[in-house]
Amino acid sequence: MRKEVLFRFAAGIFTFFMLLILNCPVSNADVAWEPEDDFYRKHADECRLVRKEDLLANGPEGKVTVWQSPVSDREVGTKENGSKVYVEFVYKDKRGYEWGIVSIGGGKTGWVPMDYLIIEPGLKNFYNKHSEEFRDGYDDFIPPEGVETVYFWSYPGSGKVMNKMVVDPEDSIGISTSYTDKDGRQWGHVSYFRQAEGWICMSDPSNHQIPVNEEDAAGVVMPPEPTEIIKPQSDGTTILALVAVLIAAVVVGTVVLVRVLYRKKTTEAANPDKASDDIK
Repeated sequence: MRKEVLFRFAAGIFTFFMLLILNCPVSNADVAWEPEDDFYRKHADECRLVRKEDLLANGPEGKVTVWQSPVSDREVGTKENGSKVYVEFVYKDKRGYEWGIVSIGGGKTGWVPMDYLIIEPGLKNFYNKHSEEFRDGYDDFIPPEGVETVYFWSYPGSGKVMNKMVVDPEDSIGISTSYTDKDGRQWGHVSYFRQAEGWICMSDPSNHQIPVNEEDAAGVVMPPEPTEIIKPQSDGTTILALVAVLIAAVVVGTVVLVRVLYRKKTTEAANPDKASDDIK
């Protein structure tokens, strides 16, 4: 009888703590995304697709810290100021800060405050000056005969080669926007070609020494580094984990107590004379 009462007592304690956990406010989601990122898988419904390809790191003290998640204080990498960053999804935390998921190499990901990412000043200046000269709906570009390598630039006249791609004679490259510079060179923007993105000079695609457009480059400077320090803020999951540990400890302790009392009762029942002697 006593054993049954003790087990009921243990079950009551376990039920109480489970109800406590279930009533704690925890945000969750079960939508998965292709990249292997635990935080994204849990919060996919709360993330927004942005696909920002032309961003530069610009954080305090010359770098941007990459965190395991917007709610984790574990650092997983850094991005030096001025380095190119690609963000596909952003998440807004409870304070209103937006965080972008970025690649840190080796198939791994991390999160950075979007306040520490800026559009490349030269690119922004180029778009502001020449967007009305852009033309849409260009046919796919086929590299001229003899061209084996195509260079991708951050923008026409930037002087910055972002990537280079070896091409085959039968390759065709999708052009979303075309532009003709002041020297008559025709350029095309490529949104995606074998994981490469940028502008190619369709007039001279294999030339990696196209000079900088000094007129567009004049006055282009990086903005000052931000002074506000933004770090992840816990969402309370650590507290819940502690509660879970306490529940496990209580349950284990109760089970041990039940077994000790049960063994004592069994021993007393088996040796009534010894129990009487102990009382004397």
